[in-house]
Amino acid sequence: MRRELLVVGVLGLVGVGLLLNPVYLFPQGGESGHRYWTEEIGSNATAKQALYGSDDVLTTNARATALETQVLRRDGLSVNGSVRSDILYRVVSFRGEFYHPTQHQTENGTRLSLGHLTPMEAVEHAAIPLDETAQPVHTAVETGSVTVYGHPVGTFERERIVEDDGDYYWVDRWRGVSSMADEESALVLRLCAFLAGIGCLLYAGERLWRMPARGDA
Repeated sequence: MRRELLVVGVLGLVGVGLLLNPVYLFPQGGESGHRYWTEEIGSNATAKQALYGSDDVLTTNARATALETQVLRRDGLSVNGSVRSDILYRVVSFRGEFYHPTQHQTENGTRLSLGHLTPMEAVEHAAIPLDETAQPVHTAVETGSVTVYGHPVGTFERERIVEDDGDYYWVDRWRGVSSMADEESALVLRLCAFLAGIGCLLYAGERLWRMPARGDA
């Protein structure tokens, strides 16, 4: 009798465990992650899309800042002292045009200027070498997409343009995923777990129902 009760109890626990498995408790799967898709930049239209989203490009929308306006109007601007190079953007966007900010040391200080760029030239200035990026970026450039779990990829989150052997790539889309991101696979797992759980509970119930009859015998 004790052995039968033990078997029934184990079957019941297994059945309940299958019905309330992590696929149900966490319908989006276990560990969260991100999937990124990359696209090669091969036209001015694509170049503009990549540039407007990149954190390496200062986009001023319809109007430039006071400093940029002065630099553009005067074809350069001299300032006293020096300007930290790490605060300069790689590319500046103003009214649909792109410029490359530069600075030159002079006897009286620093000369700031903005050189006009075509969209493809701006991509070259804004891009970072692939060798300076993490392994997931290499995978995405080689295969067209990559899925990572845990921490997101900083290069992609900042929409930085990547250069590899003279070719340029950007992240044209991404979405959050989970360790069970494939919805069809998750649906199959849910169905299998549900059927297996129901089967265990029915079998446990049948054995429990038959136990008194066996005891009477």
